[in-house]
Amino acid sequence: MDSFLKGTKINEITDHLFRRESAKMVSVLTSILGNDHFDLAEDVVQETLLQALKEWRFKGVPDNPSGWLFTVAKNKALDVIRRDKKHIQLSAALSDLIEERSTQSNPHPLFEHDYFLDEEIKMMFVCANPDLPQESQIAIILKVLCGFNNKEIANAFLISPIAVEKRLTRAKEMLRETKISFNPLSEPEVTEKTQTVLMSLYLLFNEGYNSSISSSIIREELMDEAIRLTAMLLHIESTSIPETYALLSLMLFHYSRTKSRLDETGNIILLKHQNRSRWDQSMISLGLNFYRKSLYGNNISKFHIESSIALEHIKAETYEKTDWNQLIHLYDMLYSLEPSPIVALNRAVVYGEVYGPDYALKSIFSDETTSNLKDSHFLFSVIGELYLMKNDINNALISYEKSLVLCKSEKEKFLIISKINDIIEKNSNLNSL
Repeated sequence: MDSFLKGTKINEITDHLFRRESAKMVSVLTSILGNDHFDLAEDVVQETLLQALKEWRFKGVPDNPSGWLFTVAKNKALDVIRRDKKHIQLSAALSDLIEERSTQSNPHPLFEHDYFLDEEIKMMFVCANPDLPQESQIAIILKVLCGFNNKEIANAFLISPIAVEKRLTRAKEMLRETKISFNPLSEPEVTEKTQTVLMSLYLLFNEGYNSSISSSIIREELMDEAIRLTAMLLHIESTSIPETYALLSLMLFHYSRTKSRLDETGNIILLKHQNRSRWDQSMISLGLNFYRKSLYGNNISKFHIESSIALEHIKAETYEKTDWNQLIHLYDMLYSLEPSPIVALNRAVVYGEVYGPDYALKSIFSDETTSNLKDSHFLFSVIGELYLMKNDINNALISYEKSLVLCKSEKEKFLIISKINDIIEKNSNLNSL
C-alpha cells in the first residue's frame, strides 16, 4: 500500500512538473546543441524524465526537483557530446559547459532560472517557422513547449493522431534542415511569428479549460502554464501587443469561473446553472485591466472578440439577463473573421435563445462548415438541446444518443447520460397522466 501511495503522489507531482520542465530543458539543450540536434535534445530529456521516475519512486522526490532534472539532463547531454564529438561542433556555450563540469565551478548561466524565460520564448518563435504551414508550426509548439501528446494535438485540430505524427515529422525535418539561428530574433521576425505563438497558447489553454482526454474536465495546470507563457510575452516590447493583452484577458475571464464549473463530485455544471457568486472577482478585475489595454490599436483579432463574448457572460447578473443580441453581433463578427464550424455552432446556441430552436436548427443544417463536426459529440449535444427546447422528444433522444457514442470524456458522458435519463423520466411521467 505504501509503495502504491508513494507512486500515486509521484505521478501527481511529475505530471505537471515534467510537462513544464521538459519544455525548458529541450529549449536550453537545443539552443546549445543547435536545432539540427533537436531530436537529440528531446532524447536526452526523455531519458532524464525516465531516470527521475525510476529513482524518485524509491528515494522520494528531491527537495529541488527542477534543479535535479536540469543537472541530470546537462550531464547526459555532455556524455552524448563526448561520445559523438565528430558530429557535434563545439560551440562556445558547449565548451564553457564542459569546462564547468571538469572544474566543478558555479553553474553555467544557461542553467540558471532567468535564462529559461528567454529560452522558452525564443524556442516558441524558432518553432514558428514560416516555411511550414501554420498548423504544423502550432503542432510542434504544442508538442515541444506545451508537452502535448499526439492525441491531445489531434483533438485540438479535429484530425487523426496519424495526421499529427506526419505534421510533427515534417516540422522536425524542417527545423533540422533550415538550421535556424538561436541568435536574438529581429523585431520583424518576432512580429511575423507572434500570431502563431499566440494561437498555440490559446489551444494550450483550451485543453486545460475543457480537457479532451483527461478523466477530469478541467486541467488547471495547463491553464496556469498558458497564462504564465502568455504573460511572459508582455515583458517583451515587440510581443506586448493588443492581441496578447486580449488573449490574456480571455484566459482570465474563463479561469475566473473554474470553481463554479464542477460540483463536489467533479461533475459538470453548465453555465446556466452555475453559482455566479463563486466566480473569482479578483481574476475578473485583472482580466478587465488587460482587456482595456487590448483596446489600443487598430486591429480587432479573434482574441478581442472571444474576450468580449466572455465578458458579456461575466457582466450578466443571471443567465436569463445575458445580452443575447449583443452576443449575436459578436459571433457574427467572429464568424466573418473565422468561419469555422465551432463558431457557427456556438452562434446557433445563441440563436436558440433569441429566435427559438427552429431558427437555430435551420442555421446548423444550412451551414456547410458544420459537416466538419459530424464526428463531434458537441454537434449532436447542441442539436439534442434544441430539439428538447421544442419538445421534440424523439429527435432529442436520438441526438443525445449519437452524442454519447462519439463522446470521449467520462465527465461529459455522465452529463449526456443524465440528460437522456431526465428526458425519459419526464416523458414517462407525462404518459402516465
